[in-house]
This record gives sequence, structure tokens and C-alpha cells, in this order.
Amino acid sequence: MKKTTKLKNRIIRLYEDWPLKKKLMLVFGAIVILQAVSGVIFNGVFTKKCFSDMFVKYSNSMLCNIGNNARTHMNNVENISQNILYNERIYSIICSNTDKFDLLKAYDESLEIDELLKNISYPQQEVEAIYLYNQNGLCYRMNGSDTSDTDELLENFPSESAIPVWKCVNGKIYMGRTVYNKDTLEKIGTQILRIRDGAFVNEDTNLNEFISLEIITDGYEYMYSYRESAMPTLDREQFDSLIAGKNGSYVDRKNHHMVFFLHMDEYGWNLVAMMPLSKLYNSTNKVRNAVVFFGIFTCLLTLAMALMFCKDLLNVIEVLINAINDFEKTNNISMVQTDRKDEIGFLTVKYNDLVKHIDMLVNTVYKEQISRRNAQMKALQAQLNPHFIYNTLEIINWKAQFHGADDVSDMIYHLSGLIDAGMGKKRKFVTLEEELEYIDHYCRISKVRFGKNIEFRYDIAQEVLKTSVPVLILQPLVENAVIHGTSKVGRKGIILIKAYAADDILMIDIVDNGIGIEEAQLRKLNAHLEKKSGQFEFCYGSEKEQGGIGLLNANERIKLNYGDDFGIKVYSGYRHYCKICCRLPCEE
Repeated sequence: MKKTTKLKNRIIRLYEDWPLKKKLMLVFGAIVILQAVSGVIFNGVFTKKCFSDMFVKYSNSMLCNIGNNARTHMNNVENISQNILYNERIYSIICSNTDKFDLLKAYDESLEIDELLKNISYPQQEVEAIYLYNQNGLCYRMNGSDTSDTDELLENFPSESAIPVWKCVNGKIYMGRTVYNKDTLEKIGTQILRIRDGAFVNEDTNLNEFISLEIITDGYEYMYSYRESAMPTLDREQFDSLIAGKNGSYVDRKNHHMVFFLHMDEYGWNLVAMMPLSKLYNSTNKVRNAVVFFGIFTCLLTLAMALMFCKDLLNVIEVLINAINDFEKTNNISMVQTDRKDEIGFLTVKYNDLVKHIDMLVNTVYKEQISRRNAQMKALQAQLNPHFIYNTLEIINWKAQFHGADDVSDMIYHLSGLIDAGMGKKRKFVTLEEELEYIDHYCRISKVRFGKNIEFRYDIAQEVLKTSVPVLILQPLVENAVIHGTSKVGRKGIILIKAYAADDILMIDIVDNGIGIEEAQLRKLNAHLEKKSGQFEFCYGSEKEQGGIGLLNANERIKLNYGDDFGIKVYSGYRHYCKICCRLPCEE
């Protein structure tokens, strides 16, 4: 600890001894370096992550829109299939399951069914062809120009399935289902619908963001592929472990791609889209380049301005220093000419005024000043040094511990803590945690004095312990509660010290169950606190006292440091309690 303190003091002393030119260059250099480092960190960490997250979120959202669009079209196809089942004429033709084949009748029925199917599917554009099979294998179809092998097509669908079944046959997507007799629920035929290319996913769905888009079933069966030639290979192991039945994205480092996937639970389909990482980081790279360019420009501009500022400031200061050195060596008054109107110009003018009076002062009052200074030195030497008191208390404390007088040692320890704070060894501002330690010193001394007749309680919120407060701002308030409050009642005195934060305001309440203050005196006291007035007379209980110095002093310190919006206010119930409320800003 001592080595660290010595090193710290040495560094501070070295900095203080540096010329102003080096200090300015150090400060401006540090600013430029911090600016460059912060720009790199901001671009490399925050910006890249932010843009990547936004891009991934956008891509996932786009894939969800594609999935919702596909669901809508698939529902439309299933509705067309359902409407076909509900058409009485189509149902009656399918049910006419006779072994006698009438070519003319079959032709007429084919034309009729073709017209009916076109009317049913016309409002929607998803269906390209429809095939209806009866039990004899006769096929009725919509789109008479179709030359598909209907027998091969029928073999790809299960013998019986009441729910729609989706299949990919020869690169085309089909939906098939079994047609049942309404009365006997026996199979009377099969219905197969061929989906138009691009009905589910087309160019209008903004697929240019992806280099590939696939529809794969949970069983690793390819239903659809967009831009297949540009699609990287997706093997079964990757699909099963990372994609099947899941929603999300991952980075394929091997192929330098970002893979997005969405599971359509109701169909057992997986939408898999891929995008090159270069596209993902394209926006980030643009921002990075802009930040780097702007950072370099800003750093160069800052350096140029710093050099100009240093030159402008130091030239005049060097002239003043040379004039002072010349005066010290030769006792010749050297005037400095300047036409500046800023602070440096003001200092130059005052320097010229000063050196004009020095020659007169040396001859007229020099000896008088020397005599007066000697007298002041003697007066200072005769004063009691607070540091001597502090060191003496340390020796007494050591002696008390040596002789086993622990109670005396404890009081000396706490008194030393208060003196240490009052001597100014600490900062003018301390954390609330440190201020409470000083309060604890005083409370322990008071506890020895009053014994069981007094009790101190604390209710401190953890989040305000690191808040900055003026040093020794609370001790006079606690002392006020002890001396003027609880000591004047015949019951046990209880003092509560409470601290909490409310709307970025640090609230510190010191509450005692003492004699309190009468209402008229309370109004008078709060008026003085509001006006930052000095000492005045007011009553604690029935006794008139000349006091309130510590309370008013603490209030004035708060207002001087933080402004009139902060300060102290007193609440009291006569013969019941007194509450001192401090408002300070929450500053760490």
C-alpha cells in the first residue's frame, strides 16, 4: 500500500513539474488516442453487432413472411380441394363406378368436369392442373393439354388418406387426398392437384436477398428449390442436427454463408434460406469505412487545432516568463507589449501594472513586510498544530491498548476518525458509504456517553452507497438530534438514519423520537433554511436556545454546491419526533 502511494505521489509530482507545453500535448494526445480507440471499439463491437442483429432480424422476418405467404397459398389449395369434394355433380360422376365404359359419355363427363374444376379453381391462381380418379382408374382432369403420366402420378400417393398429402414428383409440387363415399365412407376415388411453379414462393416475395431457398420436409424430402444452381450443398447430418423442426439461423463458416430456417409445423415443412456472409457484413463495412475516414479526419483536425492553440497560448506565456527572468536577474523593469483582449491579454496588462509598483514597494515597504512576515511566522509556530493533536491521540490510543483499556482505546479511535475527516485529509466530497463511517464514529462516542438511553438505527439502500456527498455533511445533523432532541426526553432516545434514491434525488432522513419543535418555531426554522440565513433563536421543546449553526451550515453547503433546488427541510411533531430531510443529487 505504501509503495503504491509513493508511486502515485511520484507520478503526480512528475506531472506537476512538467512544462505547460508537455502537459498540453499530453492532454491533446490522450484525447486523440481515446477518440481513435473509442471509434475502433464502437465500430468493431457495437456497430457490427447492432447491424448484424438488425440484418438477421430482418432476414428472419422476411423468411417468416415467405412462410406465411406459403401457408396462405396452401390453404387456398386445400380449400379448392374441399370445394371439389362438396360439388355434387363431380361427386356423382366419381361415384358412377361401372365396369361398362361408354366412350362418348366419358368424353362428355370429362368436358363437364374440366369446366366445373376451372370454375372452382378460377378465383385462385395456385392450381395448374387437377386429376380426379375413380375406382376403375379412369382419370378426369382439368387442363386437357396436360400430358403427364397419370398412372405414375397416382402411384406416388398413399392408397387412402383423408387429409391432404403434399408430394414433390418430377420437380412439381402436388397435393393429393382420398375421396370417400358420403354414406358408406368407402374409398371411391383419388383427388390430385398440381401446384403452379412459383405459386408459393415467387420473385415478388423479395427473394433477391437470398442466394437460395428450399422447402424440405422433416424426412429430408426436397419439395421446392429456388435458384438451385447457386445453392450450396446441405447434407442430411446438417439438416437433422441444426434445422429439422426448428426456427432460427446459424453461420456456416465452411461455405461462408448465413443459413436461416423456419419450421411449418402444420405441414412438417422446413423453409431453408441461405445468404452470403459478405452481404450480411456489407452495411457494417460501409459504416466502418465511414467511421475510419471520419475518425482520421477528426484526429488530424484535432491535432492541428491543438498545435495552433498551444502555439498561440505558449508564445505569450514564454514572453512573460522571459520578462520575469530578466527582472529577477537584472532588477530591470521589462514591459510586455500586447494587444490581446482575452485572459492572456488581461494577465499581461496586470503584469505590466505589477512591475510598475514593484520598484516602489521594494524601497518603501520592503523592510516592513519582512518584519510583518517574521511576526506571522512566530504566530503560526505558537499555534497548536492539528496534526500534532492527531498524532498525540494515536500515541494515547496505543498506550490504552497496551494497558488493556479497550473502551478508552475505542473512543480515541472514533475521535481520531472524526479529527481525520475534519483536518481535510480526505476529499471535499466523499461517498455516502464513507460519510456513514464518520457518522458511525460519532454514534459510537455518543453511545459511550449516553449508554442504553440512546439507540442508533440505519436504513440505507445499497444503490446509494457510492453516491457523492460533501464530507461531514451529516454529522452536525445527527449531533443536533442527539443534543437537542433525544437528550431532552425521559424515554429512550432512538435516532434513525435513512437514505434512498427517488427520481435521481438522494434523500437522507434523520429522524429522532425527541422533544421536537413547536409549530411556530418550525416555520421560522424552515424559512431560515430556505433563505440560507445565519444564526437565530428557536426553541427545542420549551427551551429557547441560540443555535442551529450546524444545521444552517450544512444547508448552506448543500445549496452552494448544488444550487437552491437542494437543501434541508425539517418536519416535527411537538413532543413526538423531529425529522430532518436532506435533498442532494445522485452523483457518483
